[in-house]
Amino acid sequence: MANPQKENGYLAIANEIVDALCQVRLSGAEQRLLWAIWRKTWGWQKKSDSIPIRQLMDMTNMQERMVWRGLASLIRKNIVFKKPEKHPISGITPNVFAFNKDYESWRPPPDKIVSPPLTKLSVTPLTKLSHSKDIKTKETLSDDFFSLVSLLSEKMRENDSKAKIPRTEAQREKWATSFRLLVERDGRPIEEVRKVLTWCQADSFWRGNILSASKFREKYGQLKLKMEGQGQKLGTKKMTPEEFNKLQEEALKRRD
Repeated sequence: MANPQKENGYLAIANEIVDALCQVRLSGAEQRLLWAIWRKTWGWQKKSDSIPIRQLMDMTNMQERMVWRGLASLIRKNIVFKKPEKHPISGITPNVFAFNKDYESWRPPPDKIVSPPLTKLSVTPLTKLSHSKDIKTKETLSDDFFSLVSLLSEKMRENDSKAKIPRTEAQREKWATSFRLLVERDGRPIEEVRKVLTWCQADSFWRGNILSASKFREKYGQLKLKMEGQGQKLGTKKMTPEEFNKLQEEALKRRD
């Protein structure tokens, strides 16, 4: 049974910082990385520290791609700094990270709820809302959508080692956005999306035609119908030709 004691070491975090973080939306990966950085810096009474990515992976129990993406997001929000310091002996620039305790400089800043006067309501110009809209769009890209990006990339690599999969953060976000629209706008359950995605990359015809998240979303209706027609729907037996034709007619009516 665990029995932690303050005498064995502890982190001292100002209540003001805790209050500020309570008002900022952070993903699970970002929160784990933030605790790891605190542990390696403030936990040793240091403002910054050189932390290898492998060490962050071990501390957070996350894959490398998740660590890099979480760090990039924290740095973009100005909550964490990556300081370009050179080692005095080797001259190699390590990954030096530091927490930015100036919460007023975070991007986005804490969401402060202010009740406007009853007699006068202020109106924010649209030009000032554009930046916050961009931030909101990125924040809606949860880990679930990025996991679909990884699944499609992995299956494409299995079929073709030279497949063109997203390499940069911007490319991954573009694919994740297509999956978000498929789930949130088109109303497709995410577990169903996983099954259809896995099936299409195992199909001899579709695996050569579904080579991006946007194409997958575009053809989703056909893919799901074909998968179910081959008896791949979970918990159902193989469809008869009559059942398949009926489903196809219903799908065409919904599209019209």
